[in-house]
Amino acid sequence: MFNDKNKFLSTTVFIFTVVGFGIGLTGYIGLSLLQDPSFTTEGQEVATVSVLTLIMIMVALVLGPIISAITGFLSGMKSENSGHAMTVSMFGAVLGFYLMIILSLTLSSQAIEQNLLYNAYAEEELGAQLTLTLIQASLPTGIVGLLSAMIGFRFKD
Repeated sequence: MFNDKNKFLSTTVFIFTVVGFGIGLTGYIGLSLLQDPSFTTEGQEVATVSVLTLIMIMVALVLGPIISAITGFLSGMKSENSGHAMTVSMFGAVLGFYLMIILSLTLSSQAIEQNLLYNAYAEEELGAQLTLTLIQASLPTGIVGLLSAMIGFRFKD
């Protein structure tokens, strides 16, 4: 059914997806609280929600290499072939990273009213910048997964 290569790849992607779900749900809860009228005035609300959204994105970006290191190391330790372990860890980390970011942003953005943070032009600009940032940030995450798999392979029994 599944060989080890598919198992490592799917596990890596699944771990990133679960973390993305957690970040997104936490962001949704936090941002929903900030939109409570008793919590802030309207001017404070916009600034606070914007800053917290950026912080949430940064947390997700920083978590990418950490998760990649853990999953890469573990798949390297369990793999029979270092090349397969490194390849699977790198591609699993990059794919998982994209899913983590997309899922966390999708879930958390459900708490934000469309016109609260930006107009249609700013939304398009933000989307283009975020896409470029995701591509740039996924590369170190993939490399960390690859190198961690190599290190994990060396620790293999």
